[in-house]
Amino acid sequence: MSNPFDDSFQGDNGPTVGPPNPFDADDALASSSDVVSTNDLDEDEYAAVESTWKYLKDLPYRQIPIYSNVLWELDPEDEDWFAYGLERYPSSALNPSWPRSERMTLLRKTTTTKVSGCPYGGPLASITTPVMSTPTFAKTQITIWTNAGKVLTRIPFPPQSHANYSPSLITTIGFTSRAQLVVVLQDSLCLTYNLRGEPILAPFFILQQPSQGKAISVTQAVVFAGGVAVLAQNQSCALVELLDEHDNLSYSASAPLSARKVTFDTNQHTDVTSSADGIFALVTPLETAEFSRAHGLSYLTLAVLPRHCTSHGHPEVFISTICHSVVVVEARDGSMTDLDCRARMVAPLTHMAFAPNGRFLACFTTSGVLTVVSTDFDVMVLDFDASHSRETSSSSSQPPLDMQWCGEDRYGTFVLSLIVGIRIYIFYTD
Repeated sequence: MSNPFDDSFQGDNGPTVGPPNPFDADDALASSSDVVSTNDLDEDEYAAVESTWKYLKDLPYRQIPIYSNVLWELDPEDEDWFAYGLERYPSSALNPSWPRSERMTLLRKTTTTKVSGCPYGGPLASITTPVMSTPTFAKTQITIWTNAGKVLTRIPFPPQSHANYSPSLITTIGFTSRAQLVVVLQDSLCLTYNLRGEPILAPFFILQQPSQGKAISVTQAVVFAGGVAVLAQNQSCALVELLDEHDNLSYSASAPLSARKVTFDTNQHTDVTSSADGIFALVTPLETAEFSRAHGLSYLTLAVLPRHCTSHGHPEVFISTICHSVVVVEARDGSMTDLDCRARMVAPLTHMAFAPNGRFLACFTTSGVLTVVSTDFDVMVLDFDASHSRETSSSSSQPPLDMQWCGEDRYGTFVLSLIVGIRIYIFYTD
């Protein structure tokens, strides 16, 4: 197969001619008969081919169109659904005489489609949920796709064991680093599936719900490499770690006494020191509500530093507060530390995301400023005011739709993507 990064590569759209590949060694360039010499090009032609290579700082890269008109498969089972891309709407709730444009408008105004991809590439999961609970949208499906658009499986929602749940109650979906799909609902009910759509654990509540009265509502759930963490309206927080036979049994033995173990057969409190039989969840409640009352704090958002990135081998939960500070909770013993970064942050943090190696933390503030700092908040790496950039209105303080780290290259450079409104920003940091 031809290398698409060769300058003589010929894809679906015809041959691609460009300048010498800056990644090639000089001697390789000199001996290559496939490379078109830029000495044979006039000034206009040279400028055209030179523009096919771009630089991210001092690193050259090139975008190559390999395939054209690649479309995802159409769902053969969509007779009962009006589908547009990954969005779906019950056909029974639509007037057949409505033009397609009106049905698309209704879909976008009344539904939300959540999409999540496996870390390091791989399958995707998507689900369309109504903005508000409605009888016409009482059921939906979680679809797991290959990244080429082939349907792997469909998971009916709600599950039979919780048939009274509405799709509008889904808060978050996401994959762990072991390709386990996690679904969290507003009352902290957690569902877990493998890539075949099979449950891997019994449904369980992450937060202990009261026996009477109103259920505790989740304001945010964050799926990370090792599990999921939730933040509730009452300022309580809990951490779920998904473990299996590949994990050291001594790890669960070092869990706090308040932790409980959830398996496929039971969601009752069991001894976490018992031997692991397949996959199980270690659920650790964190006393963040007590800390909040004692220090007069109100929490906004959270992020989890995975255990492979910490010195003590247990996850740490970072929680931002309304007064510009960040509270760090250690899962191993529940200890909490206020980093007191008020002097460094110009406004409260609404979004946080850790770099893949845990060295950097990207923070987005209520004032529209993106800041990248070291995990201990001692070093400022990047500061970008999205609300006053050339591309946006000076009065814009729109929160980002998404903020993700894209990975690391061999030079130690990390790339961060930020989606605000319809604009995508790309940043790098050494």
